[in-house]
Amino acid sequence: MKKQGRMTISVPNELKARVEAAGESVSWSAVACAAFEAKLGQMIEDKGARDMQDVVTRLRATKAAAEGEDYRIMGRVSGAAWARDRATAGQLGILEKFREQNREHGISLAEWFERDLYGGWTHADALAALFMGYLDLQDCENDEMTDVAERKSEDMFQSSRTDLHWLRGYVEGALDVWGQVKDQI
Repeated sequence: MKKQGRMTISVPNELKARVEAAGESVSWSAVACAAFEAKLGQMIEDKGARDMQDVVTRLRATKAAAEGEDYRIMGRVSGAAWARDRATAGQLGILEKFREQNREHGISLAEWFERDLYGGWTHADALAALFMGYLDLQDCENDEMTDVAERKSEDMFQSSRTDLHWLRGYVEGALDVWGQVKDQI
């Protein structure tokens, strides 16, 4: 067994309360490790590997990404970063409205990401269309698909990041941040 180091991290009280209330048997250390690996890999990818240890770190992050739940965690970290650093209140409000409309129909985010979508849309297309103001995909005409494709140039919709686990995590991470700040805006 590898030696384990200890770290102390700070999280918002609201997040700590939700973690404690989750009541599931979750290895939060494993969740944090996956998030740390993902972020380290992303940092090296952005800057470029300087030595073989950087290569190992980056590849370790990609290995973790191959597994669905780890990929979702990576998406969650990226979504939270997007919400904190780049998203507008309007974009986050759109995601919240989308989640609430689905809830009204008895559909959770997890269930939405497991469904086949109207007209052969991908989930990434659907999320891009949301930011264009289409809460109902049936309202988006075929000629508007070009606009949707252009919108997908945002970080959230890069073709290498359209894995459903990653997208679901991205949306969840963004909504977590929005839930913590929206009442203060």
